[in-house]
Amino acid sequence: MLVSVVASAPIGILPCCVVWLLNYHDLGHQFIENMISTEVFHRVFCIRAGENVGSCFTMDVGGKQYVCTAKHVLDDWNGKSVELFHKGSWKCLQVNLVGYGSRNTDIAVLAPSVRLTPPNLVLRATTDGIIYGGDAYFLGFPGVVWENVEETAKMEINRFFPLPFVKRATVSTLFRVEDKLALFLDGHSNPGFSGGPVVCEESVRGLDRWRVVAVIAGCKIEQALTTENLETGKIFVHTGIVVAYGINHALDTIQENPIGLDLGSP
Repeated sequence: MLVSVVASAPIGILPCCVVWLLNYHDLGHQFIENMISTEVFHRVFCIRAGENVGSCFTMDVGGKQYVCTAKHVLDDWNGKSVELFHKGSWKCLQVNLVGYGSRNTDIAVLAPSVRLTPPNLVLRATTDGIIYGGDAYFLGFPGVVWENVEETAKMEINRFFPLPFVKRATVSTLFRVEDKLALFLDGHSNPGFSGGPVVCEESVRGLDRWRVVAVIAGCKIEQALTTENLETGKIFVHTGIVVAYGINHALDTIQENPIGLDLGSP
């Protein structure tokens, strides 16, 4: 699910911006800390590749940082760089392709040239413990309200990156087909959420923590009859079923080609 947005010309991410990201401090986010905490939303970004706009997120694996998104978000990609929305404009980010999700899943993994998320924000990537019928949350940037997405990039709460929209869903079912782990979520997604993370809560030593379990691929739609001005036609409607693929497929790709940005790098 993609959305095309006309925006300002990209400019490079400057080294001073990277230093500022590393000097992370409390930005007054307590009003949402009790639900979706900083280790989740500080990892989610609005990405543009060519004319396609979607969502992406960072993962730290083996002491290295990676960017994960949906493979189809990169359909119009130049193979060298993507753009992230920051401080009101699109900023160029040089990346290397790590690979695409195992088992031909709709997942792409990139290696960024600069650190995007402070290393002290721990978010486990695992499919362990997904609860059938349990709650899940997915984050991203709906293009239908792009003007509101732009406004959130003026706020310090997410370091002047857009604050991702959060949606709640139920894990309706999960299954494997040819060793491909798919999750069907009962929720409502929008164009622009493709590539965003699906997260679930877990309990570690009595404390609430989050884990990323899947990557949003899209949603199921169906045709419905409509009557307007006495003429019958067909429209596409959202079924309320969101499709995501297990984060294990991204981890497989990283294991085969672990070229992410070393977290010891500036």
